[in-house]
Amino acid sequence: MNRIDSPHGSLMPTNSTIVTPIILSILTGLFLALIVHFLGLLSLPVIFFLVILFPWLVRDPFRFYIWLIITWPFLELYARISLPAGIPDITYERLMMIILFIILILDGFVNKKRQLKFGGLTFFAIVYFVAQLSVRMHVVFFGGTGSSDYNGLLTGVLIPIGVYWITRNILVSKRYLTGFVYTLIIASLLICFSGLIDQIIGSETSIFAPPAELGGFSAGTFSRYMDVPGGRAAGVMVNPGIYGAILGIGVLACISYFYHASGMRAKIFLFVSMLIMLVGVFVSYTRQSWIVVLISLFFALFFLPDFRKNFTPLFLSVTILIIIIWNYLANSPLLQSRVLNSANVDVRVALSEMAWRLFLEKPLFGWGSGTMDLLGTLQVGESSHNTFLSLLVDGGLFLFLAFLLVLMYLLFRIIQAYRKTERSSIERSVWITTSGFILIFLMTGFARELRYFGYFNAMFWMCAGVIDRLAEGYANKREVSEYRLYKSTFQENMNSGK
Repeated sequence: MNRIDSPHGSLMPTNSTIVTPIILSILTGLFLALIVHFLGLLSLPVIFFLVILFPWLVRDPFRFYIWLIITWPFLELYARISLPAGIPDITYERLMMIILFIILILDGFVNKKRQLKFGGLTFFAIVYFVAQLSVRMHVVFFGGTGSSDYNGLLTGVLIPIGVYWITRNILVSKRYLTGFVYTLIIASLLICFSGLIDQIIGSETSIFAPPAELGGFSAGTFSRYMDVPGGRAAGVMVNPGIYGAILGIGVLACISYFYHASGMRAKIFLFVSMLIMLVGVFVSYTRQSWIVVLISLFFALFFLPDFRKNFTPLFLSVTILIIIIWNYLANSPLLQSRVLNSANVDVRVALSEMAWRLFLEKPLFGWGSGTMDLLGTLQVGESSHNTFLSLLVDGGLFLFLAFLLVLMYLLFRIIQAYRKTERSSIERSVWITTSGFILIFLMTGFARELRYFGYFNAMFWMCAGVIDRLAEGYANKREVSEYRLYKSTFQENMNSGK
């Protein structure tokens, strides 16, 4: 009896409907067995992610985006496969960025109403990337004192620019803006706790140093700054200056969203989170972090009338208290070593003089990537402590002006976004948070070489993507309703397997 003559009609199984599940089951079992064999206990979270979490994340690109922002600083330490011959390593954030990029592109094709846009800043970002690539090609083809450092090109330039493009295309509604604010707060809190745990334990090596067998960094990279009791807090950020600075965006997010939170529990959560992160900034024991976060708070005071009214008396009270007990503070060994110590200032002055001399020798195209770090270590005993001087030395005016164009256009978009956002709106709060962090990033660049801190660079470009999106405005209610329509269509297609 053939399939047509069967009393069961079309319900009668064919060979393909029987064989396909069998083949898929065998392949799935083989894949899971290989994961267990090569990863051991680490296979448990991997299997959980692939089987349970991943299908949930890909239903909405914003979910995947949130997951990446929160897990990036932690999992990049453990998920790393080093490759030989200068080939860029396979890392967690690089792999996840590729997946998120593909999901977003497919989402754009499936839902015709979504228009993926590049934005005006994309052009200047590409110019900056080409300039960075040229500086490395200069070393490869013409020699010099620097290095090609393709890993640094991916970590500090290309991946962060990708974060910018994804961010500006993924925050398509006010509801996503709210989720974005809470993402910043949760990510900052987790980073804060990592530093507080290290500071409480007081070990010379961070507990977040991944074992060598996981393909992570060497443990020596995570040696602690033990020049204060318990060491300076750094956590997963490795550097206490970067740790303190990145908590600034969490503090700004808590403050700017505080007056939009509905319910006392949400307000308590935001207030307590802000206090915890301010403690984290303090125990970084880094002047630069203290200064940039304090300036960002004054920035928030200027644009948040309610915050200014409620917290200005507190700031004045703290200032008066510091003046009263200053004689006691001035004799504190901790204050003398971390604030009044001029040794660090002398080193930075020497590095600045050396950088200016090198720039004048080759002002147009510089010496090649990594020169400032190398010659600073050889001549002064310290690597670069200024991102902008590194741009001038490594790439000359060619590289410096490429980055300056990015900043100038970004300033133009910040002004546009400010005009597009209403005074007491959620958009204005997000504008304050992201613009404040851009200010933190630039001020930190005067005291740190930022090329090695991929997550910190990604946060800068992420904030640039938010500013770019805010400058376009969310006032068009038709655009938002159309997005909700195609998003529901997309989810229906995913559920039906289309």
